[in-house]
Amino acid sequence: TLRRLPDMLFVVDINTEDLAVMEANKLRIPIIAMVDTNSNPDLVEYVIPSNDDAIRAVKLIVSVIANAVEEGMRIREVDMADTGQVSKAELAEMEQYLGPSTLAKLKATVEDFDSYEEDDSGELENATDDSDDSDDEYDDFEYDDEEDKAVVAYSDDDDDE
Repeated sequence: TLRRLPDMLFVVDINTEDLAVMEANKLRIPIIAMVDTNSNPDLVEYVIPSNDDAIRAVKLIVSVIANAVEEGMRIREVDMADTGQVSKAELAEMEQYLGPSTLAKLKATVEDFDSYEEDDSGELENATDDSDDSDDEYDDFEYDDEEDKAVVAYSDDDDDE
């Protein structure tokens, strides 16, 4: 149950969720939405032009939004603890409402951040040099010399998730 009105609303398909969009507009709640060519972008304050029918597009956009929300929550908690607005005990109480997978993601992000340190110029560098200098993120790309263009190799494994 909602205890208060949300500060913002994220909608994947504004045609399907037209009632929520209409109520948010009446209450002047800003909306972030994936907007397709069959939707009216005037109903949305922050438009994400995308195909709201494609599962891959929805998964990508939703994961980026979810990661941004988690990062914002972490930053807010740290700021609140630093300024004394909330105690460490209250932060621990807030964490009980987060699921185990969310807590694992947060811990992994903190560990990743801790593995970097600033050098003398203020630049961040990786403190644990465990990189193997391979471009794993580009393994799906091939270059076709005859056609003189890049080819992306998609696997069907990605669709099962």
